[in-house]
Amino acid sequence: MQKFRILKNLSSLAFGHFLVFTAFDSLSNLQSTLNEHGGVGVASQSVIYAFFTISSFFLPTYLIKRFGCKKTLLISVFSVCPYIAANFYPTWSTLVPSAVLSGMAFGPLWAARSTYVNQLSFQYSGYTTASISVVNAWFFGIYSFFHENAEIWGNVISYYVLKENSSNGTETAVSDETLMQCGGNFCGKSSDTINPNLRPPSDEKRYTLTGIYLVFVVLAGFVILFVMDSLDDDSQERDNKVEKKKTKLSANLLIATLKHMKNKDQLLLIPLSFYCGLADGFYNSDFTKSYIACAWGISQVGHVTICYGVVSAVMDCSVGFLVKWITRIPVFILAASSHLMMFVVLLLWRPHSDNYFLYFVLSGIYGIGASVWWSQII
Repeated sequence: MQKFRILKNLSSLAFGHFLVFTAFDSLSNLQSTLNEHGGVGVASQSVIYAFFTISSFFLPTYLIKRFGCKKTLLISVFSVCPYIAANFYPTWSTLVPSAVLSGMAFGPLWAARSTYVNQLSFQYSGYTTASISVVNAWFFGIYSFFHENAEIWGNVISYYVLKENSSNGTETAVSDETLMQCGGNFCGKSSDTINPNLRPPSDEKRYTLTGIYLVFVVLAGFVILFVMDSLDDDSQERDNKVEKKKTKLSANLLIATLKHMKNKDQLLLIPLSFYCGLADGFYNSDFTKSYIACAWGISQVGHVTICYGVVSAVMDCSVGFLVKWITRIPVFILAASSHLMMFVVLLLWRPHSDNYFLYFVLSGIYGIGASVWWSQII
């Protein structure tokens, strides 16, 4: 594959990913506040990641072998659309079934994008003196840069759609007594009922925000369909009809995946991957609701998370070079230290809108660690 085509395919894949996660990540950040009634928003996120885990065991191998990376990505992207659309009318009967479909799609989506980027980096290494591992780290850093930019622009959209119409854009003032129940002292429904900052936005704002995000996901599908090329390996595999007939969705795929767990490096990556999920869940559900929305207002969730996206995007551009010069282990230590510092501060801090600067600092610190995990592990 020509150098130009490699870079074009990397850019189109990354841009399609940017469009999908501009919508999905921003809505995920808002689920604990936008759809807090009955806990359906957080429950839908739990369902997504539960089925994400299940699908990762057997669906990626089957779909990639049968359809190739491009078609797998296309199927996965359009499978996210129902979940985005369900936010027009969020109930248990709309959000949860669509969350199951999205969760099943994410396993193949992430596997296909990793396979695709790995193939591109391997082919591009023939045009440079850098090693394959360095090119691979660079390509995934570029890809993650687009991912973190999705956090920036998705949250810019949510901030301007959801912000109050007052002249300064701030939320209704709340008493110091109510603010004492934010942060580490947050207590679910009892805090929801007495805190005006946690009132959901109007239906008009909900429809506007959801409509914008749905258009983004559909556009992502079209970018992948019309701009991104199928890999040469995909074409050869699809043309091999005998091999295609042998590709069956069976227990053998699950067994093969489980056998891979014997690999020591794979086993050591499991705790890190598990932690990434826990940290992501904490940020999207607890930090956004208990700290940002509770003390400052729902519209500020997007405002604060913009900082997370900016810092993560900058880090993603830097990670590849850091890995080249100081290797991965010191970079991982930096990521772990940043998150440890953030959790200690959150444990001791009592959030207040007057301390707005600290919201952005903590969000940025989280972004330092998250960008390393997402670009180098996930």
